[in-house]
Amino acid sequence: MSVQEEFSEHLSMRFREGTISEGAFDAFMESRSKEEFSLAAVWKSDGEAAAAAKNTGRREQLKCYRIKGQPEAVFGVTLCLGRYFFQDEEDACLLDQKAAQCLFGTEDAVGNIVELDGKKYQVAGILSGGRMVCAIPADKGAAFDGIAVCRASSKQSVKNSIKTLEMYFGNADEVIDGQFYFSSAYILFALNLAVTWFMICFLIGFSASRPVKILFLVTGGVFAVLILIMGIRFSGLGREYLPTYWSDFEFYENLWREKADAVKQLSRHQEFWQEQLIWTRWLQAVIGNLVLIGVQILTVYVTIDITRSMQLHTRKGMHRKRRNEDGSKA
Repeated sequence: MSVQEEFSEHLSMRFREGTISEGAFDAFMESRSKEEFSLAAVWKSDGEAAAAAKNTGRREQLKCYRIKGQPEAVFGVTLCLGRYFFQDEEDACLLDQKAAQCLFGTEDAVGNIVELDGKKYQVAGILSGGRMVCAIPADKGAAFDGIAVCRASSKQSVKNSIKTLEMYFGNADEVIDGQFYFSSAYILFALNLAVTWFMICFLIGFSASRPVKILFLVTGGVFAVLILIMGIRFSGLGREYLPTYWSDFEFYENLWREKADAVKQLSRHQEFWQEQLIWTRWLQAVIGNLVLIGVQILTVYVTIDITRSMQLHTRKGMHRKRRNEDGSKA
């Protein structure tokens, strides 16, 4: 959950190749709209290119990206060594761990020189991952495939942030909203706690008298609902996830369809290591909580079955004892 929270302010949009112009991004960066975001960068996939390490003589095919803006908006927490290159640098690059290992024989390749398409770049930082990636500053006049931003505040509406970006760059083919993945995992965790509390109350009151059993069930149910409400409250869900009326079932249906499509898109395609982390951590949280909920339900079912079997066995034993006593008296 703590790892998921690191990505809650991440928002990225992917477009058709070459959709974002340099002029559109410059206009966005110079506008007041940029104040909504603490980081922003556009990226372009250049496909594979031959890279050579100057001091080892090794050559490798790397997947290259050109970045304009702040690279940390794209790669986020995945920098493990060195630093990101600055916006005004032209001869710096980033390699992922596997690319650094293959070219230089070590992951700590910061400061080494890489030659790419006849131009030399100094390695400024090393990224996590093993996809043989190289990121370099974009050329003047380049067109880009996607934008990644970090929202200035987690309280800021994701829907409004998307509308702001669409105003400058148009409608995206894919949107990755880090807030959704954190919030949904958080709510599922709260559901897990709510089920745990209810099951504990249920088991405590199961063998008690009827009034006590009802008391424990009501108490467990009330506290379970409160835990779930608090989970929703602290998950950071914006207004876009809540309907005007709770009976607006069409809102829920549209929201489910929209987010299900987003999850399917991310499951099929993660462009960068940060997106892979968002997906894998979210999947771990979802599967882990669902498994724990299932184990709790199964435990309660088995406990009830064993308790009833023991009670039945006890009643049969008492019945046989009474018959034996009656027979001896006769």
